[in-house]
Amino acid sequence: MRSRQIPALLMVVLLAITPAAMAEVDEKTTPKQVMGLFLKAFGEANTTGMGAFYASEVIVLRGSTLLDKRYGGLGGDDGTTKDQKVSQERLLKAYDKAIEVFGGKDDWTQKNTKLKDEEITFVTVTAEQAEKVKEMGVKADDVIALVIPKGDTMTFVLRKSEKGTWIIVAEHWN
Repeated sequence: MRSRQIPALLMVVLLAITPAAMAEVDEKTTPKQVMGLFLKAFGEANTTGMGAFYASEVIVLRGSTLLDKRYGGLGGDDGTTKDQKVSQERLLKAYDKAIEVFGGKDDWTQKNTKLKDEEITFVTVTAEQAEKVKEMGVKADDVIALVIPKGDTMTFVLRKSEKGTWIIVAEHWN
């Protein structure tokens, strides 16, 4: 009897930690829908759920809070002065640290669950625009989501993945 309980328990644990949002995203999901799901996980301080929306490597753009040693520390000795390409795992660990520094999960969720759709502007990058910002890793047909709630500014660059779904390839927030 005990051997049957362990797989069932394991399945319950796996279902609990698997981002539910993954089941909601496919190649028909728009950047706006992806950002809505991502921001829900962001607002809930659910870094596992956030991970479902990131590329395996993400560029954290200069000036971002996550580059600062006090928060995510992704900038290393360069601090916030240079863009940094980091693994998704490292990025999410930096978010975990930032959430704690900003008062823990309760304070984070109180501030960030109030994001509204009208606070987000979407811009599809043209080839001409991409040429001007190519050093930031932005390409033609990427979608830039500008999230501007009170007190913060967040920028996310979304790109179609090989699977045809939109993923975040670069970000900045402060």
